[in-house]
Amino acid sequence: MNDMNNSNIIFLFCALFILSPLATASDRPEGEYFLAAPPKDWILGRKDLQQNISTFEFIPLGETISSWTQMVTIQKLLGKKNIKPEQHLAQIAELDIDICKGFQTQQIAFENVNGYEAHGMIQSCGANRITNRGEFKIVRVVSGNENLYIIQKSWRLTPFDPDKDFPIPRAKIDETIYYLSSAIVCDTRKGTCPRSSRK
Repeated sequence: MNDMNNSNIIFLFCALFILSPLATASDRPEGEYFLAAPPKDWILGRKDLQQNISTFEFIPLGETISSWTQMVTIQKLLGKKNIKPEQHLAQIAELDIDICKGFQTQQIAFENVNGYEAHGMIQSCGANRITNRGEFKIVRVVSGNENLYIIQKSWRLTPFDPDKDFPIPRAKIDETIYYLSSAIVCDTRKGTCPRSSRK
């Protein structure tokens, strides 16, 4: 893939997060897209655009990338196609378990949209050995025909005991699961991307 195509992919992928997901399918080149958006009034704290992975980290207005308490991360793993979401979730857990004092995971069943398989996980880290902060995250992985897509919300908290404490209220967890479910994979070539009613 040449530099021009790389630039186009990066630009379009970034633009999807700040443009309305109801932009007409004809506004974009044909292909597979991950339509996702950060929470309202959140800002882009960091983006990392590598050859095979694009990462965008959003934080609440007023927080910084070095001292955030909440973060939404949206990723595209280029070329990682038709991978079972559970397989990637297991890899995420394997990376985190070694740096956590107290670690638990819980599987979440997400509805498949447009025929793309999705699955999720709640992950509790009582205390990160590096930051010495408790961490709680809810992750959703969607397996595309061309790429793998991840959206997650994370919290940094005072250290807690995952065996005794559930640091996030159930209502907030339900709200976050609903939010993560709103991100979809679609394909303009299959007519599965939403179209705007605007003239």
